[in-house]
Amino acid sequence: MRSLALALAVVALGAAKTAVIDPDVGCGPQLDPSSGGVCQPVTVAAYGGWAAWSRADPKTGDFELVLRDPAGQISTPAVGERDSPFDVSLGPSGRGVVAVYSRCADTITLQGCSIYELTLPSRSERTVPIPGGGSLHEPAIWDGRIAFLRRNPGGGDEDPAISGPRPDDLYEWRIGSPATTPLPFPASFGHPGAVIGLALHGDTVYFANSPHYIVALEGLWSQSPGRAPHLIDSISAGQGGLCPSWFLSPVIAGGWLYAFHLDCSQNGERRWQRYSLTTSATEAATTGFGNVTDGGLLSVIPLGRGVLWIDDGVLRDRSSVAWRSVGRPGEPAGCHETHC
Repeated sequence: MRSLALALAVVALGAAKTAVIDPDVGCGPQLDPSSGGVCQPVTVAAYGGWAAWSRADPKTGDFELVLRDPAGQISTPAVGERDSPFDVSLGPSGRGVVAVYSRCADTITLQGCSIYELTLPSRSERTVPIPGGGSLHEPAIWDGRIAFLRRNPGGGDEDPAISGPRPDDLYEWRIGSPATTPLPFPASFGHPGAVIGLALHGDTVYFANSPHYIVALEGLWSQSPGRAPHLIDSISAGQGGLCPSWFLSPVIAGGWLYAFHLDCSQNGERRWQRYSLTTSATEAATTGFGNVTDGGLLSVIPLGRGVLWIDDGVLRDRSSVAWRSVGRPGEPAGCHETHC
């Protein structure tokens, strides 16, 4: 483990302070070489005062896992690098805080992927022995349960211009049990598309999906084993061919589900919202994120009373965020809570 010497540029913004935590987290290899430079984003995860993200290693060209402990110390644990950014998530376990992520034989097609966990603060790594085989990625963990995606061999590719592909299936596993539990995937205008963000709380999975269709609804959902999926919020993605609309980095913290609402449609909004897990309360952050670049905002997550976010390859931290109450969103016209 070695410390990273990163200069912090701190400026006052009202009562809050903003710091540059990592000035250049890098960009992963292209998902599609013909897509005009689109690359795999680096995201950040946090729980229990810990934060984790990927950072490009200039010597190898691969990505190393970076940790920030509750005292603010930044380090890289002694784990193998990944040739694309880590799909890392943090959550509670009986041993404290744990990080989960995948390693793959091919990180472009997500084939040959297995899930690993890293216990904090000991930083001991092990493979998670999830039954059922297949190529597993995008894990989330919460007190003895893991949610994850399994590659669907017949699901098609991930080109959003092609209607109908379903590249992954969604599962939940109680650690130590002999079998995993499949979760029925919601459909949007008949096309389920891809999960683009996943969180877990108890046995309930929260996730964002991006249907592969020219006109669709990007959805923010919840689902528990044995129950139908429930639509929490949605974005009309009518201009999806021109710019991205989606819910970024869903995450659970302090009894709330957080997600950044990035709507590129006409008169669309960019706002960070949180949804109570126990009531109908919904709040929107009144604190902005500066001059957010188009398509550059990749991850926004809570850390204590503040926020961490990545914009245009820079990881930033703000010490506090103000919130205001907003109405709980209703179902879009033509939608039922279990499908659109």
